[in-house]
Amino acid sequence: SIMSESEQAEFSWAQDFSNFTLDPFASFIPDSTPVKQAVTQMSNVMTEYANPLYYGAVDVDSQLSKLKTAADAGGLSTLQAEMEKQANAYLKAAK
Repeated sequence: SIMSESEQAEFSWAQDFSNFTLDPFASFIPDSTPVKQAVTQMSNVMTEYANPLYYGAVDVDSQLSKLKTAADAGGLSTLQAEMEKQANAYLKAAK
């Protein structure tokens, strides 16, 4: 056999569906239409303030502060509230 005993055991385990838990959001697709403007603004915020953090090109503390301020101004709470509303409706309908 090409697989070792431990690899065969792991492969067998992975074939048993009962070893896994289905993610309740596996087929959830949010509708961003109601918050289209906030989505666009957050995309711009991420490009301007988050990307420099990812690249390590800026001071972390001051950039995080700028990112939070820009995200708040860009409608983050509106976006989060809409996604929460849709997620809750999805879970309720799935029961």
